[in-house]
Amino acid sequence: MSKHLSVKIQLSNFLFLLIALIQFYWLVLFGIIPFDIVWGGKVKNHSEMISLEMISLFINTMMLIVVLLRAKIITIGFHPVKTKVMLYIMALLYGMNCVGNLHADTNFEKFVFTPITLLLSLLSWQLARTNSPQTKIENN
Repeated sequence: MSKHLSVKIQLSNFLFLLIALIQFYWLVLFGIIPFDIVWGGKVKNHSEMISLEMISLFINTMMLIVVLLRAKIITIGFHPVKTKVMLYIMALLYGMNCVGNLHADTNFEKFVFTPITLLLSLLSWQLARTNSPQTKIENN
C-alpha cells in the first residue's frame, strides 16, 4: 500500500471517529444518552454535565479542524508545521484521556472509550510524524 493511500485512510478514519465522538457528545448534551456514563461516572448534576460536555465539544471541534487542515479539506493559511505540532498535542491529550478512561468508574468508558481514545492518540501521532504532503481525501 502506498504511503499516500495510507495517509488518506488514516485521515478518513480519524475524521469518522471525531465526527462520531462529537455526535455522541451532542446526544449526551440533549439527554438522549445518560450523562452518568461519561466523565468517569463522576458528573454530579445536569448543570455540571452541560459545562463538561461543552468543553468536550469545543476541544473535539478544534481537533476536527486540525484534522481537516491536515487533510487539506479546509485551508486557512495555517502552516503545516503548526498542524504537526497540534497533532502531537492531540496525541498527548488523547493518550492522557485513554489512561483516564481506564480508571473510570463506568465499564462503558473503560471498554468503549479506552480503545477509541487509544486509536485517536495513535492516529494523531502517526499523522503528525508522517512527512508526506498534505492531501485532500478525495481521489486526485
